[in-house]
Amino acid sequence: MAVEDIGSLVPTKIPALIDDANIQDALRAYHYGSYDFDTAETDTAELLNPSIAYTINDLQEQIDDQVALELAARNISSAQNSAPVAANFTAFSATIPNGYIWVDKDAAAPVGYLSATSIYTTTQPSTGLANGVIWIKKGSVPLEMYVYNADTSTFNQVIWCQHHLITMESQGISIMQQMIPGMNYLAKQTHLELLNGLDHIQIYQLLQLLTTL
Repeated sequence: MAVEDIGSLVPTKIPALIDDANIQDALRAYHYGSYDFDTAETDTAELLNPSIAYTINDLQEQIDDQVALELAARNISSAQNSAPVAANFTAFSATIPNGYIWVDKDAAAPVGYLSATSIYTTTQPSTGLANGVIWIKKGSVPLEMYVYNADTSTFNQVIWCQHHLITMESQGISIMQQMIPGMNYLAKQTHLELLNGLDHIQIYQLLQLLTTL
């Protein structure tokens, strides 16, 4: 008795036309690829190729591999005591997958604000402070801003703000008007126009100069 090949996409075996008609032998040949295959075999490595049994088992192994990859991808990060090693990732050919995140579950993370964090509250912060923390006092008019100095454990007020600049600008114009009362109208207007054209920094510098005269 002999078997013949059938199919190219999913190949297997069928009885030859010269063989006796036997449905059990025909099914054994079609499913396992041989009349003589032991149907009690449990080792998939013994499956014959080509055969339907071999093809089905190959598909199942591919499905299992994809499931393992999906589970590993879903668990792309983990919290455990020790750093993972490549052998933990058999689904990825024993290599740590790119982008894997490991969190040491016994590590103690810092609690509180980080430097340069801005806090907007009515009362001065007293916990979780770090050097450079900015506190903006809620409800203050104009808004008051403070920066935390870890060296002195105090908040230092930042007084350089729009309100003070406007005040200094007004004071600077007033001083200029007082300093040039004897000047003719055109000259006074020219100086005032020049003063009005100064920016806040220049007004501040001018005010500093005038107050030293």
